[in-house]
Amino acid sequence: MRTYDCGLPLSKLFVFVKLVQEFRRLAAMFFFRPKPRWGGYFLGAAYVSTAAVNLNSNCGYSNSERLRNARIEKQYDVVVIGGGILGCSVAYSIAGSGLTVGVLERGSIGCEASSLAAGTLCNNGPDLKNPCWYDYLSIKSRKILYELETEYDIDIDLVENGVLTIAETEEEKAYIYEEYLDFKSRGGNHIFLASNNEVSRLEGSLRDGTAIAALFAPSGGHVDPAKLTHGLCEAAMRKGAIILENERVISLERMATASSTVYVVKTSSGMEYHTGNIVIATGCHDPELLNQSFGIKLPIIPVKGQIWVTEASSLNTLNHVIYNAMSDMVWDDIDVRSSEGSNLPRAININPTMRNGNRLFHHVYGRQTKDGYILFGGDRIVVHDEHLNYVLENEKLKSNFEHIKKLVPQMSPMEGAYCCYMPFSMLKDGKPLLGELARFDLPGMWVAVGFGPSGIALGPEAGNLLAKAIRKKLCQEVLIDETQVRILAELDPCRENWKR
Repeated sequence: MRTYDCGLPLSKLFVFVKLVQEFRRLAAMFFFRPKPRWGGYFLGAAYVSTAAVNLNSNCGYSNSERLRNARIEKQYDVVVIGGGILGCSVAYSIAGSGLTVGVLERGSIGCEASSLAAGTLCNNGPDLKNPCWYDYLSIKSRKILYELETEYDIDIDLVENGVLTIAETEEEKAYIYEEYLDFKSRGGNHIFLASNNEVSRLEGSLRDGTAIAALFAPSGGHVDPAKLTHGLCEAAMRKGAIILENERVISLERMATASSTVYVVKTSSGMEYHTGNIVIATGCHDPELLNQSFGIKLPIIPVKGQIWVTEASSLNTLNHVIYNAMSDMVWDDIDVRSSEGSNLPRAININPTMRNGNRLFHHVYGRQTKDGYILFGGDRIVVHDEHLNYVLENEKLKSNFEHIKKLVPQMSPMEGAYCCYMPFSMLKDGKPLLGELARFDLPGMWVAVGFGPSGIALGPEAGNLLAKAIRKKLCQEVLIDETQVRILAELDPCRENWKR
């Protein structure tokens, strides 16, 4: 088994971090970029139903306001169904381009997973060569977050305090070493190895815990998921997008003409909207909409993530975002064995922590909010109830909490104040669906679903990339480079024959 002594000497690591911080300080002085703040308020308390969460968004128009507002049209170039992080990102990137765009949200903006996520941002640095789709979307999404802060003066509580991916065993230590070498071979200069002592000095809350080594990514951080989703919504509206809340889509109809395809979008309020392009960004909600309308059943699987939150504590209890290496190591192993023809079910990639009621391992991610609350999440649980059972699974939460207290000893005297359930959609191959369903004879029907728990980190650029593809099809002068073409091909929603 491969082992190693330590990564970058701590003194050099701190010098690098200080240089990055000084660069950002100077950039803020000369370009008037506000300095990132400690981020995140967390919504919910003993969360049972999204209807009980008052987001106070007022982002869109209610049914009564819609009828009184002369700006509300019945015809758009693009209609986006779903007002979460993906839907708002698409609207933000299309608005102001000369195309009209309307967002139809069945509840309120960001009322599901987009506001209940942990908001962690994994970013392995901007200099990776030929980045995979995940790294590309993560890196490019950061630019959009900066835009919201600088160009629109929208507070999203962006914090760039770095991510520590923790190894707790020698096997995991060898794994993160291989990951480090891989990043270096691809030009990654923004990720470092840290030994046990260096980890403790970087993150005091891990001292005397089970961490024996870590990967440190200074470019990582976190954002308030609700503020980000609402911020994209607000910026999209400033650019001319129309946001309609409490407007649930109940059916889609297609009217083909000799020269084009027009879709009719019918809602529960009795309204009809006409458009040549529809974006399905509903996550794991309304999964039968395409199936009932066109016989297309998206292969998404509803999954719930459970997060617990402590009472407020000192703001310096947790200074970095914390991940564990165990889950990544297991998922990579599944990928390898699946590619070699193993009969290992891909569904394990979605529900990896449990099998036949027994825990396989712990999946850990966590951060501290600006108000001092510490939140940690982990378990992914497949939802077999098509109506999304919102019941919390307390034993799994307790098990994860006990494991995290060993990893982060400072958590030991704390107790979970409340817990949250967030439903999201995933696919068996772990990749989202992003693109047009033209090969299924539905030109102008676009989807952006299946981003799982990474919607906050990847959604802004995913929405921008899809908006570019839509604008290019509508004959606007839009540059899509080779990397973007490659990623759109990899995430093509028609990549498997699952139509019927």
